[in-house]
Amino acid sequence: MDDYGDTPAAASPVAVELLDHYDLADQPGRTLQALQVFFPGKAIEYFAALQVGGVVRVDDPVFVDLVGQLAAQGFRVRLVG
Repeated sequence: MDDYGDTPAAASPVAVELLDHYDLADQPGRTLQALQVFFPGKAIEYFAALQVGGVVRVDDPVFVDLVGQLAAQGFRVRLVG
């Protein structure tokens, strides 16, 4: 007999956390440009947070779907359930 019915389903991600960007230390202007593509209204705020080592949480399901594209543009990201 199996216990699959008793195992809770994994929570679906509801947010994305931006942890870092590969150009942040060497070419911060590129990081800002990448942020402006994805987050035009919040780019400067998010850039300032990343520059001081902060984590930026984006509570928008659209960006959960775009996590692969964020990573492809050089962001180190984490999905949050």
